[in-house]
Amino acid sequence: MDLTKTSITFFLIIILAISSSNYNVLAVSGPPKCIAQCRPGYYERFECFHDCITEGYDNGRCVPGPKTGKCCCTR
Repeated sequence: MDLTKTSITFFLIIILAISSSNYNVLAVSGPPKCIAQCRPGYYERFECFHDCITEGYDNGRCVPGPKTGKCCCTR
């Protein structure tokens, strides 16, 4: 009987610890969609992000960078 109580108590503590952890797991749905060429002074991070949000994506950034990259959107 003590073994059963101990096992149940241990199990409930593990479940409580797992449920109280605050990790967010995001699933990526497919590869990023690149929509434009980033150009300094004309089409940079803000414009890229804005266009991606407008098209229904969650995020957008110049990959690999604002000077030489493309604006790629991700979900």
